[in-house]
Amino acid sequence: MADPRLEAALRDLETTLNSFAVRLIKMAEVRAAYVEQIREMSQSIRASVEAGELSVAKGAEIANQMRNEILDIQRARDFDLGRSLAQKMKDKGLTLEESIAKSLDKLGLQGRPFNQLSGEQQRQVFMKVMESSGHSRPRVTQAIPDYGGARGACG
Repeated sequence: MADPRLEAALRDLETTLNSFAVRLIKMAEVRAAYVEQIREMSQSIRASVEAGELSVAKGAEIANQMRNEILDIQRARDFDLGRSLAQKMKDKGLTLEESIAKSLDKLGLQGRPFNQLSGEQQRQVFMKVMESSGHSRPRVTQAIPDYGGARGACG
């Protein structure tokens, strides 16, 4: 006959592992939805800019704002573990000014005041903001285990 203390400890361990697995699965589902939604949003805004329906500056502003809204919506869907880890990595979405600064760096224009760039350079920066708003950090996405294909859209 098994020791009742051992049986209780094993049941507790199983319960804890099941709870943890459920949280990891939810994290993967939330990340997949986030990645897909920001990609679609970015493509849609870029198409509107290219069609002349939006200025490139307005497109960058909307893309940055929408990415932050999608981030907040998806975090709200997650359980405590996923939300806590996500907030530890990045407390909140970037402001437009922060996105512009990061885009300046990516384009090799760091240190130059945005308002002193040529019109074409400003356009490139705004396009980079829109492009970046549609990409997640691959390192984060790849760190989340793929449970049942929940991360399939993250690839």
